[in-house]
Amino acid sequence: MKTTLVFLLLIFFGNISVEAVLCFSCTSSNNNNQCNQGTIECNSPQDNCMTSVEFILGQQSITKGCSTSSTCSAASYTNINLGGVVGNQVSCCRTFLCNISGSTACGHNLLLLALSAILSGLCFGL
Repeated sequence: MKTTLVFLLLIFFGNISVEAVLCFSCTSSNNNNQCNQGTIECNSPQDNCMTSVEFILGQQSITKGCSTSSTCSAASYTNINLGGVVGNQVSCCRTFLCNISGSTACGHNLLLLALSAILSGLCFGL
């Protein structure tokens, strides 16, 4: 009985395959549409899609590809935004072509900061 159970477990677990994650892939692209032209198959241990968006003086650079979970976690802690002038945003995901978006949060923050400064000046007559 135990032999049969062990045999059935080996058959069951032996037939499980780990599917690779398909991610968009690019290096230092200034446009998200350009960046989504290429794909890459990510296999273990690099089973995450990672997107990194860097902003320097309003210009963005997008890099996408495969990464390990630990690299994604560590890189996410480096997210910074200095008023939209300089910034870095890293995001990770694990599903089919999940890194389609090239985040523009840093650029939007600069716009909101400028808009709030203008409105404050108008309201308070500065």
